[in-house]
Amino acid sequence: MSGRRGHCRYGMTNAAATVRVLREVTVQNGTDDEVVAISGEPAVAGDVFILDRIVNHAKLSSRVTVVDSRPVVVNGSVRYRLRLKPLDEAGTDTHSRTR
Repeated sequence: MSGRRGHCRYGMTNAAATVRVLREVTVQNGTDDEVVAISGEPAVAGDVFILDRIVNHAKLSSRVTVVDSRPVVVNGSVRYRLRLKPLDEAGTDTHSRTR
C-alpha cells in the first residue's frame, strides 16, 4: 500500500541551492549609502538581494541587504518601501569598512 500516511512521500538531499525570484521594483533616490525601492511584496530585514538596474543602456547588478521594509500607500494600493544597503563582494556593508 504505497503512498499511505506511514510511507515517506518525499526525499531530502544535502544540497545547497539558490532560488531566484524576480520582482519588479521602482527605485527612488536614496542617500550615498542606501537605495530606496518600492515593491509589491514585503521583505525581511537582513535578506540579501541582487538589484539589477539599467544605466546608459548597460545592466548594472549590485548586491544589497534589506535594512527596513514598511507598508506605504501608492496610488491607492498597498506597496512596501524597502531601504536597501549595498554590499561589497565579501557580503559586508560597503561603508562599514575601515579605510
